[in-house]
Amino acid sequence: MIVSHEHKFIYIKAFKVAGSSVLHSLAQQCARDDRVAQPVELRKKKRYERNLNGLRVHSLPVAIRQDVGKEIWNSYTKIAVTRNPWDCLVSMYWFGNSKKNRVRHKKHKKAKERVGDCPDYVAEFRRFVAKTHFANPFNRNHLFWNRNDPVADIYLRFESLQDDYNKLCRKLKLRVTELPRLKSKYRKPKLHYSEYYDDASIEVVRKKWKWEIEFFNYHFDDRRF
Repeated sequence: MIVSHEHKFIYIKAFKVAGSSVLHSLAQQCARDDRVAQPVELRKKKRYERNLNGLRVHSLPVAIRQDVGKEIWNSYTKIAVTRNPWDCLVSMYWFGNSKKNRVRHKKHKKAKERVGDCPDYVAEFRRFVAKTHFANPFNRNHLFWNRNDPVADIYLRFESLQDDYNKLCRKLKLRVTELPRLKSKYRKPKLHYSEYYDDASIEVVRKKWKWEIEFFNYHFDDRRF
């Protein structure tokens, strides 16, 4: 989360969309009086978090708007990152189960099983999708007020993140920099996200993340066969 009075933008950090990479890069160009959160994994190296006054790294738009007031909210450029829900859910699963799944991944590689065999972590992912009841799909409240009512003025897409970030920097008159790779250690296997899914789990995500899929025109890139 960033509220930059210097450059007149608000950055809303959603989950598992490479948001830390964007946050870190934008933070390097913020002024001393700007309100800047910091990715947790970077706090031990150099702390630059400042002026939060109750706001947090993943603060929801409704909390930010209430804090800064309508005049600033309405006049500043709001920025967020979005990601294909099918891919994002795999990333969320690995992040939440990283230690257990790394053990499974090593076991699977050691056994030299064929990719076509269903590794333990893939079967577990499908159970995770089937059994998890999302009262409100994660990231929805970071991206939308209501259906077809987006929170942000500019959405960067995970799938074209560097290009979109470059365009954003030029629009805001910031230096164009290369985004760092942060939090990329959790998802060990090199499987394409579609290989985690079966037909049933594909439909669960399609129904639950309908707003996001329709608004951003996402589709399931099926590489299972």
